[in-house]
Amino acid sequence: VKPMAQGFDPLAKDEGGTQWEVIEDMDCPSIDNIAQADTTDVDTLKKACETQLKRKGIDVGCFVVDDRRAYFKQCSREEALAAK
Repeated sequence: VKPMAQGFDPLAKDEGGTQWEVIEDMDCPSIDNIAQADTTDVDTLKKACETQLKRKGIDVGCFVVDDRRAYFKQCSREEALAAK
């Protein structure tokens, strides 16, 4: 058993969640992938960030979607923008 991620309440009602920004044609290759998903549905990926990954203590800063799958990266917005 390990503690839940700091500040995460699985019973809290969703009050808007994280605000995501779309940046076309950007990959962030210098930031390591921490997880991947075999879907390109952005709404499903956002939900995974807010639920499954957060429960595991993974705070996703961005995700990159290609033609077949998505790659989650743990970084700040500034780190992601600098890595493009």
